[in-house]
Amino acid sequence: MNLSRNRATSYLSQPDEILSLNYQMQYDLESGKPFAAEALLRENGRFGNNAPAELIAKAEEDGTISLITLWVVEQVLRDFSELRNQYGIERVAVNVSAVDMSKEGFLKQVEKRLQQSSLNGSCLELEITENLPLVNLRHVLDNISRARGLGMRVVLDDFGKGFASMSALTQLPVDGIKLDKMFCLNLMQPKYYAIAESLVLLCEKLDISVLIEGIEDRIGHDSALSLGCGLGQGYYLHNPESKADLTRINAKEKGLIIPLFKEKNKPA
Repeated sequence: MNLSRNRATSYLSQPDEILSLNYQMQYDLESGKPFAAEALLRENGRFGNNAPAELIAKAEEDGTISLITLWVVEQVLRDFSELRNQYGIERVAVNVSAVDMSKEGFLKQVEKRLQQSSLNGSCLELEITENLPLVNLRHVLDNISRARGLGMRVVLDDFGKGFASMSALTQLPVDGIKLDKMFCLNLMQPKYYAIAESLVLLCEKLDISVLIEGIEDRIGHDSALSLGCGLGQGYYLHNPESKADLTRINAKEKGLIIPLFKEKNKPA
């Protein structure tokens, strides 16, 4: 617990020394072209370059999670133009805790940073994580309305992982869902395939997008397409990398076109 407290103190006073971002591209599975990226938070230095799950849990518990989220938004807005120029992406997804979305006026803070960047709100997508309950639905709805009014997309992350997924889908005016990676990793099992296929069809009727996470191999890619899900993310498609690594050389020269499309274009 002391370690968590010390880490919390560090990121509050010196976030640039403790935290960093990696970006993982999201792909149109038919064309093989990236259309967006997800910003993934990492810890640096003596804590290791890892996903800071313990830190995030502590920040959600003590109410300081918004400071981390707003730091991420600032970094994304700073990096976006380079990523767009390099990869032609439309937006970057930022994970937003249910704690953030339940706070009155949280989106005003995001809007302030957006105005300072001179970028359009359409460059951001907010992924609402399901690990905590939406404790104040009125504030959540106000924040979603404000985000969408600024041109941002709002999606439900890790959809299907918890018990609140369908409830959130009925209560919240969202633009899309991200199917939890457990579906993609288990699509060879009839039960998982049937549920995933039903969710894709449901979202089609609701006119919201579906992206499937956890594409780890060719089988996962092909299974996602067979579901009718044309958007995907995962290590088979692209490894998360820092902005510096992503923009150091041209994407094609670096070989970031996913293996499937190299296979497709092999001479017969």
